[in-house]
Amino acid sequence: MKKIFAVLLAALLALASLPAFAANQKAELSAETADQIEAFLLQCREEGTRNFTITCTEALFDELRANSYAGVSKLCMKAGIDDPSYKYNYSGQFFFENVLFAENITYAEPATAEEASAAATRFVEMGAKGFTFSLSEELYETLFSNRGLYPILARLGVEEFQLSGSKAAGLLYVRNMRPFARDWAVADDLFAAGAIVSAWREAGKTAFTLVFDQEDYDSLSGDGRRLVEFLGGVSGGSVRTDRNARTLTYEQVSWDNTPAAYCASEEEIVAAIAGMGAQGERSFQLMTSQEVWDAIYPNSFARLYELHTQAGLSDCSLRYSSVTRTLLYDNAEITADVTVLASAEEAAAYMDECAARGEERISMFLTADVYDSLMEGVSSIRLFAQDSGVYSLAARAGIFHYGIRPNRDSGSLAFTDIEYFPGTVILRAVEAGEEGSLPPRLQETLAAARAMAGECQAESDVETARRIHDRLCETIVYTDDESTEEDDCAIGALLNGQANCDGYSDAMFLVGRLAGLEIAYQHGNSKDGGLAGLSSTHIWNVIRLDGSWRMVDVTWDDNESMAPGYLWFNIGQDRAARTHVWKDGVGYPLFETTDESARPVAEYRVATEEDVTAATADACEKGLEAFDLYLTGDSELTRFTTRIAMEKGLTGACAYFWVESLGCMHVQLG
Repeated sequence: MKKIFAVLLAALLALASLPAFAANQKAELSAETADQIEAFLLQCREEGTRNFTITCTEALFDELRANSYAGVSKLCMKAGIDDPSYKYNYSGQFFFENVLFAENITYAEPATAEEASAAATRFVEMGAKGFTFSLSEELYETLFSNRGLYPILARLGVEEFQLSGSKAAGLLYVRNMRPFARDWAVADDLFAAGAIVSAWREAGKTAFTLVFDQEDYDSLSGDGRRLVEFLGGVSGGSVRTDRNARTLTYEQVSWDNTPAAYCASEEEIVAAIAGMGAQGERSFQLMTSQEVWDAIYPNSFARLYELHTQAGLSDCSLRYSSVTRTLLYDNAEITADVTVLASAEEAAAYMDECAARGEERISMFLTADVYDSLMEGVSSIRLFAQDSGVYSLAARAGIFHYGIRPNRDSGSLAFTDIEYFPGTVILRAVEAGEEGSLPPRLQETLAAARAMAGECQAESDVETARRIHDRLCETIVYTDDESTEEDDCAIGALLNGQANCDGYSDAMFLVGRLAGLEIAYQHGNSKDGGLAGLSSTHIWNVIRLDGSWRMVDVTWDDNESMAPGYLWFNIGQDRAARTHVWKDGVGYPLFETTDESARPVAEYRVATEEDVTAATADACEKGLEAFDLYLTGDSELTRFTTRIAMEKGLTGACAYFWVESLGCMHVQLG
């Protein structure tokens, strides 16, 4: 006790003996102990002195120089000098000039991890950008080598920092701390994490970080993350985990606002479904515990359907994931009052009605045969088969992109996250008098379409359609570039001058409707031997002319060999079916026979070489710019013999284009 008192008394006497000095004076100290230097530096800090000299005894000088001058560094940091600049000589003197004292002292000597956490908390709360710890060798290993500081700082809202240190000196440096650049929170458990994320969803947040304890973080690699996302309503986005900090970070989050509930018993499933029905919810999700899933999953969900009955659920579109033990309900019905569509025609009409209202989600119930017909070619592996009837169903309604949730058990199809062709969106806004609400790019497209429609207006619908057809062929270059979605719609066709078949048909639809034509989209496949031998998914248009539907395929008529051609303009079932294939009932009922009198280019029916020669001579005599030679069904002519016979009747130069599937040669004279 006497020894302790003597040490304290010596320190107090040393402090009392320190000279008072002004801030602009150079202070000096002769020190025998580190305590004297510490007291001296604190006094300099208090009085604002920035220049001073410290003269040490030989023993003290050696002590301060140990471990790369760690002793000096500790004393400086205790006084709030984070980056000391000093010189020294081997006479035991340290010379400090223009010293800068930090506003707050961020140095601590914690003896335990708990004390380190408390000190770090204090430094973060005061707004420090970094701090320094002087640690025992064991604690240094814990906080540095084992990354012990990462979870401590993460729970304080620190996302990044620079960590360095000197094990020999027991000094650990944390510098350049940066807070999370997004919303963050510490989750007490997984259910609390789900609630936090749900609140962020309600607030419209798209980026955030969750900080967990070690046990909950370890569970994220199993079902934990799924549970958090389920309860929070996360449907997509980029996510990364940080094992050191025990964090889960989301960016560019997309939300699923479907109501959700976690069920740990069968009774909770019944209560959850009944509750959703009472609230008028038709779409919701349930996640179950493993025990409950094991009870309801066997025998094709036999037990689950019993629970549905108990809950009053008569029908629904149901998907599930056995991996996540999740049930996803769409179009849930508490009563049996469901309209069942008994034909593809009914399904198409229903889809058109819903699309006309701009619905972003469309659900329908079908008889088994209609369901199988529309879903032919679609499987769990190939859910988005573009050659299926269901794809044609959506395309003809003007639907551009969508998700699909099929359920054969209930015969239901649910189209979700629907996006419409820009042409459809623009026309709906025009009809509603809401053009001003359109995005700038769509307003530009509308202006271009209106101008073209006005320029192409004619006395008859056939002539108006032909003029629009010609203008699009003149102004659009075909492209299969998939780097921009504008090529897939009227925007690319009318503003950029390039498009694929989607863009051609959307532009024809938009301009035609603005010009007063009754026009629609038609989706299907091109046939083998069609244009350039193509065989692929395709989209074109149908127009009602003279009271019946006719086919117009601007994409195929826009060919370098024709300027423009009319092989696929204003044609009926007889010619269209040779090159295009569409689902029965989903396509529009085309006029049975092409009206040759309404064709823009002269046509000749030929069976022999003499017929070809005579037709060619007649066209030349009449001064036609172009004509088409169609082989009769019994003709044995080939491309080669047709060309030879045509050349015999020519009076000048020509260019020709042969379409095998049509048995037709298009000829350009001059």
